[in-house]
Amino acid sequence: VIPASVALGAEVGFDGPGSKFDATDAGITHFVVDRPTVDSAYSGRNADLVQPQWIFDSCNAGVLLPASKYAPGAALPPHLSPFVDDEKEGYTPAYAEEIQRIKSRKAAGATAGDADADAEDVPAGVEEDKPKGEVEEEDADDDEEEGSKGKPQTEEEEQHELAKSMMGKKAKRLYERMQHGNQRRQDKVDRLREKRRKIEAAGRA
Repeated sequence: VIPASVALGAEVGFDGPGSKFDATDAGITHFVVDRPTVDSAYSGRNADLVQPQWIFDSCNAGVLLPASKYAPGAALPPHLSPFVDDEKEGYTPAYAEEIQRIKSRKAAGATAGDADADAEDVPAGVEEDKPKGEVEEEDADDDEEEGSKGKPQTEEEEQHELAKSMMGKKAKRLYERMQHGNQRRQDKVDRLREKRRKIEAAGRA
């Protein structure tokens, strides 16, 4: 825990000789504890009490996660591996989605602050217009997107079948194995989603 915290730029103290500061220091922002009960000396302080997993999850997420989820004695959120590509797997765990929302809110707050600063540079009553050509290009892109969305799904399926019929035997076998692997992955994703749906339904009951 200490090496990970120091690597992220934190100043770390601990019980015992050699610590840079003791538990009474007013600058402490977090107490990391691995016991379900906490000494009364640490309660009532203007600092969050968290379990060690909070450090690693925050490190993997790239943002400070809510300390309340990692309070001493609390049931911890699932630890998410940073080496799993959720998009590639086709399934995103519920806590990963929550972390993404947290990151989006923080990013939106930072962007709003930058926008406010930029607005101060624009004189009152002056509206920033886009070049005419840029507006026309955007309209053309919108029309193109609408046209592509309007294509029937059966046309794409027909193209797949046509391409498959033109494959050689070896390429066709490879393609079918790939499709089989994709189907197995999709079946796994469907099972995970169904399991998650049942857990969420049980929690609401």
